[in-house]
Amino acid sequence: MEFARFEARSLFARLAVELGPVFLFFGLVQLYDIFVATFAFMVATGAAALVSWRQERRLPVLPLIGVAFAGIFGGITLALRDPLWIVLRPTIYNLLAAAVLVVALQRGRLILKSVFGSGLAISDSAWRALTWRLIGFLICLGLLNELVWRSFGIEFWVAFKAFAVPILDLLFLALNWPFVSRQHLRGREAGAALGN
Repeated sequence: MEFARFEARSLFARLAVELGPVFLFFGLVQLYDIFVATFAFMVATGAAALVSWRQERRLPVLPLIGVAFAGIFGGITLALRDPLWIVLRPTIYNLLAAAVLVVALQRGRLILKSVFGSGLAISDSAWRALTWRLIGFLICLGLLNELVWRSFGIEFWVAFKAFAVPILDLLFLALNWPFVSRQHLRGREAGAALGN
């Protein structure tokens, strides 16, 4: 039970850091325009990566990739004065992340284990199952991003990005939390049986 409380607190702190730039983006689009919001999103994403680094005391790989994508696509958006690029960022990011995870699995590498594994005692087969679940989720998010902005326009897309995507992320975590908790408990029991 203590593990669940600790992990939940850590998870919610991480989500707050991740969602801050998105909510800022939404608010500034409403107050100003997408270009002001894009610039602020780029700065806030960099600040979120720094906060993540200070909390975890290690180089945050995923936030750094997010910063790079925000910088590249935000920079193109501002340089060309075309909001299409910031709208395409989630599609490309999600589909590219899914592709990287697939290639890594095919090569026998467990990226999720290397990123999150220090606090979780779960088997490699469980990491593989979780990775496949995440791949499916990322592909769905990428396709959903395309559907939303092409069907409803950029203003609706901004609201979708700020509110629906975080809810979908939380739903994915909630649906997979029992699996992770069960696997972690099994891993700890196996470690205790071996005298670790």
